Amino acid sequence: MLYHQQPTSLLKKIANSWYALILPMILFSLSARAMEKDENIPIYSSVPPYAADNMGSNLNPPNIGLPQPLVGFLPVIEEDDTIFSPTEASSQILLEDEKLPISHRLMQSYGDEEIAPKFGLALDGGGFRGYMEALWLKAFKEELESDTSEDNFTGPLSEVFDCIGGTSIGGILSLGIASNIEPDELVALFEEHGNSIFPKGSWCARLKNLGGVIGSKYQPQPLEGLLQAKFGDNTLKDAATPVLVTACTTTGKPKLFKSFFADDQGHKLWEVARSTSAAPTYFPSYKLTTHTDFFVDGGIWNNNPATLVAASMVKELHGGTFSPNNLYVLSLGTGDMSLHTTLSTDAGLFSARNIIELLMSTSSRGNHETMQTFLGETYYRVNPLITQKIDLAATDKETIRILKASAEHDLPMGVIKNFAKKFLELRRG
Repeated sequence: MLYHQQPTSLLKKIANSWYALILPMILFSLSARAMEKDENIPIYSSVPPYAADNMGSNLNPPNIGLPQPLVGFLPVIEEDDTIFSPTEASSQILLEDEKLPISHRLMQSYGDEEIAPKFGLALDGGGFRGYMEALWLKAFKEELESDTSEDNFTGPLSEVFDCIGGTSIGGILSLGIASNIEPDELVALFEEHGNSIFPKGSWCARLKNLGGVIGSKYQPQPLEGLLQAKFGDNTLKDAATPVLVTACTTTGKPKLFKSFFADDQGHKLWEVARSTSAAPTYFPSYKLTTHTDFFVDGGIWNNNPATLVAASMVKELHGGTFSPNNLYVLSLGTGDMSLHTTLSTDAGLFSARNIIELLMSTSSRGNHETMQTFLGETYYRVNPLITQKIDLAATDKETIRILKASAEHDLPMGVIKNFAKKFLELRRG
């Protein structure tokens, strides 16, 4: 399932060229490796290209299986059923990961018919444009609650998703959902606090840092105060469902905060949220009280965490066994800004923010293309094309109007409704 208003010519070329998939494969491989201390867990990123004539629409892509993996990966043992399982030795590695809580270590391999459907949620980074993600989460919750059957779903969204992952503003929203904060409250955060987090500022303040050219453009105190008010002293251990959040150290090392990773469980939620949202030139880096490194925005290396969510679900929830028929991922973007992220051929110092936007956009696209071939029709992506340039920190009324109109368009809302329908259908069995 896909809402992504782009011409299909490029996608056709991707579908017809094996080599064009190499970059997404590498991105997926690097994302998987970022799961610290999990290097021994095999992650599968070798997938075949398929015809993409309908990739630019909401039509279901064809059902795909996984071919023989690259040399060094484990062999496919149930090719007809599109399932592959780890070898006995690799399964033992899965069972002996002592850094994981016991509930995540007692895993075993299952056949396709024995694996219950699992649902993942991935939220892109994109500053204030994450307002659209909050609106979609609210619409998704309303769609679930509109079900009039006797066994209708009335719980929090943390009970829908088996794993939630986010980057930057998507990381904040992910932690919010994992903390059972209602979607309408998340929407209100943007509408009521956007201007205080991204103030226009005085001329004196702008001159002091040259608008973000030297030092960060915004002071972190308003954001930090809001995060502390919402999350309190809760830690990752308190998350109601498995959640992962991306960040990056100032030395360039990717970091993945995971609620199901013992070494991360003591980190306070608000500090993790602050770390993932420290976008360079916008906010200063952040050092957790429980960590020795300084962190910046996770969008630097992985702005669309869908691959991380899928890999974690395969490893932690399916015990290393994978079937695309039982793995559903809803991936929410913050708008395709590709029309506005082209760099000049001699980009310099004052192109820094455009470079950051380009990095984020490239990361999101690469992971999106990987997920399309990895899951096919069980991957639901919402990322409308934005025809007007909207800065990460734009919070004015016109920006809110544009974002809301884009989010409430029939096409993205159709994908949200279809995912809700699929969840309710599979929930009833």
